[in-house]
Parts: sequence; C-alpha cells; structure tokens
Amino acid sequence: MNISFNHIRTTLRGIFYIYKLAPVESLVTNLLFIIATAVEMYSITVAGQFIDYTVEILSTWETFSFKDYFYSDSFLYLVIFLITWIVLTQITNFRLYIDEVILRKYYRHVKTLLIDTISKQNMQEIESKDFQDLLLLVPWYSFDSLIFAYRAFSEMFRFLFRAVSSTVIIISTMGISGLLIFVFALPQAVVEFIYKRKLAKFKNDSIEDLKLINYLTNFTLDIPNFVEMKVDGIFNRIKNSYYDNSAKFDSTMVQQFFHLTTDKGVLSAIGQILTRAYAILIIAVSVVQKISIGQFKALFDYSNTAYDSFVGFATQGFLIMEQGYYIDNFFKFIDYKGFGDVRHGEKKLNRVTPHLELDTLDFQYRGAQHKSLENVSMSIKSGEKILIVGGEGSGKSTLIKVLSGLYEITAGDYYIDGLSVRELKRGELKNKISLVTQDFNKYYFTLRKNITIASTNKTFNESLYEKVCKICQIDKIQKEKNISDNQILGRLFDKGIDIPLGYWQRIAIARALYRNKQIFILDEPFSYIDPESRQIILKNILDFIGTDKTLIMISQDKENIGLFDNVYQLKNGKLTGIMKNGNIRR
Repeated sequence: MNISFNHIRTTLRGIFYIYKLAPVESLVTNLLFIIATAVEMYSITVAGQFIDYTVEILSTWETFSFKDYFYSDSFLYLVIFLITWIVLTQITNFRLYIDEVILRKYYRHVKTLLIDTISKQNMQEIESKDFQDLLLLVPWYSFDSLIFAYRAFSEMFRFLFRAVSSTVIIISTMGISGLLIFVFALPQAVVEFIYKRKLAKFKNDSIEDLKLINYLTNFTLDIPNFVEMKVDGIFNRIKNSYYDNSAKFDSTMVQQFFHLTTDKGVLSAIGQILTRAYAILIIAVSVVQKISIGQFKALFDYSNTAYDSFVGFATQGFLIMEQGYYIDNFFKFIDYKGFGDVRHGEKKLNRVTPHLELDTLDFQYRGAQHKSLENVSMSIKSGEKILIVGGEGSGKSTLIKVLSGLYEITAGDYYIDGLSVRELKRGELKNKISLVTQDFNKYYFTLRKNITIASTNKTFNESLYEKVCKICQIDKIQKEKNISDNQILGRLFDKGIDIPLGYWQRIAIARALYRNKQIFILDEPFSYIDPESRQIILKNILDFIGTDKTLIMISQDKENIGLFDNVYQLKNGKLTGIMKNGNIRR
C-alpha cells in the first residue's frame, strides 16, 4: 500500500473532522498534555534533587536522626516528588476520561451518519458492488482508523512537546552535543516505520479474506437464515468453511508476523547499540563535568525521555500517514453521490393526489444482460385503483420500486403531475406514498410504535390508530391473544412476544394506512393472511382510501379483479394486457 499525498491530506481532514466534532474536549486534551509534560519534567529534576540530598544525609549516617529527617531537604523533595506523581496520575486519568467522552461522541456521530448516508441512497445504489464494498469496509475499519489517526496525532503533539522540553534541558547541561540524541534515535524510528508500513500492507492485502470470514460469521447470526440452515443441516458446512478460511488466514498472518518481527529484531539491535553508545556519552560528560549522582540520574532520565519521545513522534507520524487509505474510504462513503443524488431536481408537488404516467419506460439492473422492465407505458389517474398481476420474475416488484422512486429509470420517463421524476426535489415522491413491501419489516418495538413509526406527523392520532387496527383486524387478534398496545413484539427483548407472520403482515398494512398518504402501494400484501381475512381487509382498505386517493396493488391472486378500475398484466418485464373494468365494484 503506497502512501500518497492524497492519503496524507485525507488523514489530516479526518483528524480535523474529529477536532471539529469535539473542539472543547480536543483543546482540553492538548492542554492536559502540556501540563502533564511540564509536571513530568519537573518530577525528573525533583527526583535528582532527592537523590543528591539523600546521598548527603547518608554521608553523615553516624549522626543521622529520623526525627531530623522530616525537616531535611531530602524529605521535602520526596514529598514534592510524590505530589507530582499523584498530580501526573490524576492528569492522565482525567485525560483518559476526556478521550472516552470524545470516543463515545464520535461513534454516536458516525453511526448516525452511517444511517443518514444509507437513507439518502436509491435502491440500485444500495445494491451496487461499490456501495456494498464501502458498507463492508467503512464500519469495520475506517471508523476505527479515523479515531486511531486522531489519537496518534494527539500523541504526536505530546511526544513533540516532551522531546523539545527534555532536549532543551539536556542542551543546558551537555551543550550542543545533546542534539546527538536525535541521531542515535533515528535508526529506531526507521525500524518502527518499516515495521508499521509492512504491517499495514499486510492488513490491506487481507481485506478480501476478512470479508469472507466476517460474512460467514454474520450469516449464521442472521435469524431469518436460521430455519433453512437448521432444516437443511447447513450449519456444519458453514462452520467448516469458516474454520478452513480462518485457519488459512491465521496461518498466513502468523507467517507474516514472523517475518516482520524477525526483520524488526535485526534492525532494533542496531538501534539498541546506538542507544547504549549515547548512554556512554552521557557518562563521559558526567565524569568530565563532575556532576552529582542526582544530576546524572536526571540527565539520564531526560535523555531517555527525549529518545522515547523522538521515536514515538516519528512512529505516530508514520502511523497517521498509513491510516489515509482507510480514512479515504470513510470520506468516500459520507461524500457518496449516487445515481439518485446526481439526477434529482428542485421542483415540488402540490398537496393533491398526483396523476402518474410511465412513458416507454425501461429499467435494467447494473451488470444485468437483460432489461427487467422494457417499454412500459401506463397512465394512473388520481384516485384510481390499479391491480398489477403477473407470474414470478415478471417484473412486478421492480415496477413497484420504480413507481415508489426507489429505482431510477434507465430509459424513457416517469411523470408525476406532468413533472419528470428527475425534476423533483428529493423526497417529494416518497412523501406522497404509503408503501407495503413483499418483504415487510418487523420492528421489535411495541405494537403502537410498530404502526405509528412511519408517520410523518409527530403527534399521535388515537382515532386513526384505532381505525387502522380495525381495518386490519388487529383489534380482534389483540383480544384473542391478550396483546396490549404497549406490548413489545418479537423475541429480541426480555418482555417481547413472538407472533405469526400473518399478524406481522397485518401490522405492516396498518403502518402504511396510518401513514395515510395520497398514493397507497401494496406489494403482495396478503401472502401470509388467510383467504377469508384478506377479502375483508382489502374491502376495508378500499373504503378507507376512498375515491380521492390512489391504490396500486401487486398480486398473483386474480380473484379480486372486479374491485379495481384497471388491471395491468406483466410478463418478462413487458405489459401484455390491460383490463378496464370501469367503476369499482365492491
């Protein structure tokens, strides 16, 4: 993995992204670094003074008195040293607390951002390989890399301040020769750079293997997959596949780490030799200048601090640069401009139920060889009740997604009240639609929240809630099953109860009705509901919608054709017939 200028620029953008997210906390963290460094430098001097005064006392051991010791300079500097140690510990603990505050704020922000970014995409973008790769990569790696780069930058600031402070003190004692500490520390910094660079490249090369391992793990944790895997006995195959791929990955990782650590060991040996050489230089300076034991100890500690800080500064700098690849993916994700983002306009619809018209419309999935919809034209007047029928794979669900604005058309056009869908402001069409999908969602919330969650009205409408429950016969089931409005549904939480799929589907229909928009789109809404109930519920829905709102329904069941104004038949993505029944018959 090459480190480019763009990666460095992106990394800096990521660091300041967090600074902007938590400016006060970041400022406090840096101030604490400065204070901690000042206390640390002072504690080294105090420790040296303590040693010298203690040596002085030991030279007069014959006349030494423990009582007198409490009034001595040795005891004074011991107390001061202990106080500085306590202060330094508390500063460190407070800094770690602030760091945790930043971390929690950051992850809360990016996870919200993740949901927000996904919500802005059209379905073909969500289903595209590029976006799917970002979804796999960003939450697992890029989120962590961003906070890692921020922490590394903060550590660089700390190391820089420590290195400068300790070096200034060293030069005051050793003169210009004190700068040799950087020469002796350079090989170790280079070692760390080479090691971290190779490690980052290895991790990057292993992404595809990790994606497979994560997929196998997550697949078994997805509850909807459980039934089929259990009945078909697939668990063992998934388990064996996971074990084999993980073992292969682990073996490769162990080998890579062996080579990396071997190379690091050889280069580190050179660095250690130079470190010892610098220690000899300090001893020589101490002998020549005849400095005390305490002063020698302080000088030695300052030298170690300067050495470690320089190596740490360089290492953190290299690590920051290496995070650029992952952070670049983070910004690719949040800056993602999909097909729908590029092509949406700024025009708005009025409040009335719009007239819908498809004009020789085509739709083709990315990478597909054939069109899913071809030359589809239909006119749906305001207030009409439309039924779309067709066999499996005829294009019914795709057509529904186009009508709902979830898919952008490939060719032709889609007009809403004479305006092309491409001219509409984002969300305009969505705000006109109440939708029930074939693969309806099951929210593990209370019954009431399940039904009201899709409403754009923030105030709870009691009468509407009761009405849609009656339409879908939910109130009847509530009495039979003794389920309250505040009962949590699903087994995810302790007090939750499981309910049949037919009940879940009734709730999905009630949710769309409670949303109560101008256009109702129902994709196979009765697949899990018994025939007798679906007849009643459908007639209830038609009564609820009335004549001023539009209904578009998909069904393989042709029993209720007479209830609809027009019936469109799809086959292989093409309209093969239109049945006009005139007025609605109930």
